[in-house]
This record gives sequence, structure tokens and C-alpha cells, in this order.
Amino acid sequence: MMQLESHLQTENWSGKSQSAQDAAEILGMNGLSEEVPTSAHVILAAQIKLRQLRRELSARLSNSLPAFQVETGLKVKAGLPLEHVWLRIRRVQSARDKLLLLRRKLSAEETQSFSQK
Repeated sequence: MMQLESHLQTENWSGKSQSAQDAAEILGMNGLSEEVPTSAHVILAAQIKLRQLRRELSARLSNSLPAFQVETGLKVKAGLPLEHVWLRIRRVQSARDKLLLLRRKLSAEETQSFSQK
């Protein structure tokens, strides 16, 4: 029964749009073509990305970008405006929300398909 459930999740995940794959890539979750990520994985990946971006934003706001680059090893273009960081933060949040919604839909579909049997 668990194998059937796992197969259904994989089949449903692989059949979803490219935007879901793009969202997973934004969060740095590679290898999702074979497995459906759990909500915990999605949330953790988003938290890590958002923490990095918020540090970058804070460093830019305090004009300490060179110190930030040395501390984290990031190679950030100093000329990029703050709006660019905000845009990346919104992208990560959107990707997180999209994957969590997809996960919820897949769980609902599985529950519905098993209750009909």
C-alpha cells in the first residue's frame, strides 16, 4: 500500500507544471523529479534562503556590503539596488507558498483516492 502511495505521489509530482520545478530550484531543492518534498523540507529550504537574503539586505542597508561579502563568501554586485534583494525575497516566499500549496493538493488527492477505494 505504501508503495502505491509513493508511486502516486511521484506520478502526480512529475505531472505538475514546470513552475513547480522552477519553485523548487529557487529554494535550492534539487532532485525533485523523483520525490515529492515534504512540507518540512520546503519550509526549511525557504527559511535558509530567506535568512541569507535578509542578511544581505541588512548588510546593504547598513552599507557594510564588503564586510558581509568577506563574512559569508558571497559574491554580490555592489551596484545592485535594494529592490533587487526584495524581489529575490518575494520570489523565495512565492516559491515556498507554491510548493506548500502543491503538497496540500497532492495530499488531498491521495486522501480522496484512497477513500473512494
